[in-house]
Amino acid sequence: NNLRGSKSLIAQTWASFQKVHSRPVDFPSIVDDREDQIYGALVQNVKGENIYTEVNGIGDYDTRYSRFLKQKPFLNVASSSSAVQIAGGSQFNRIAPVIVQMKDVSDMVLMDTLLNQQDRIGNIHYKFVWYSLVDGEIQVDKSDADLNKKREVIISSQEKSAMAAKNAVLVREMYLKDNDCGVSKSNNMRIHSALEKVRHMSYPTYARFMKLAKSIDLPDTRNYFMRELLFTSSDFAGLTQNVKKAKEILLGNCRNSSLSFDVDIEDYVPGAAIKSKTCEI
Repeated sequence: NNLRGSKSLIAQTWASFQKVHSRPVDFPSIVDDREDQIYGALVQNVKGENIYTEVNGIGDYDTRYSRFLKQKPFLNVASSSSAVQIAGGSQFNRIAPVIVQMKDVSDMVLMDTLLNQQDRIGNIHYKFVWYSLVDGEIQVDKSDADLNKKREVIISSQEKSAMAAKNAVLVREMYLKDNDCGVSKSNNMRIHSALEKVRHMSYPTYARFMKLAKSIDLPDTRNYFMRELLFTSSDFAGLTQNVKKAKEILLGNCRNSSLSFDVDIEDYVPGAAIKSKTCEI
């Protein structure tokens, strides 16, 4: 009733859903053969999360992307300084919070560039977790998840003592809960040339993306996206264009040494064997 007569996007979306509900036989691409279930995906609804204001910034909706590019987390990702220089040292408790955030931001920029994300900024959240080194391995402690909100305020003295004994550091891990407004929407990361500005990236992220770029023209890839993910021909054509543009940007920046693969936390474990990282994959 609140949307009756409204021309808002939400009202239009619910009107479309009503059409499907009224005549499911007309929508075979999203309704199963019995015509009583709609295809979709269920994901965990993370609880106790915080709005990632440090990444989103605060301000008008219309300027949210230009604002995001001016926030410190993105400026770190766009910086020509090394991750160690940005963090102020390579000690685990100093660098872990910085590079986890940098990796999260650069991963997000790439993903949203590929998927035409129109409405990410303002919809970014995080939760606090403990990172520590135990016998040369990274240990992540996500206990008391339901009490996570405003954790720096509610953390107990007992937990502080326990984590201090492990030399643990409190780290923000990013969560992207609101993932509509993609694929067929305006690509705000491309409009603002965000990926071109990225100077730090996870090497596994880069390697997996390059494998996708190699396979994007294969019939099996197209079939998978259209059959399993219900992409239309237009959707897949847009994804293909985005993948090829992203490859051009990242490969070019890697070849001219303006892209650093220095935000993988495993590389900062004392004694870690750093694997070879090449542009060509």
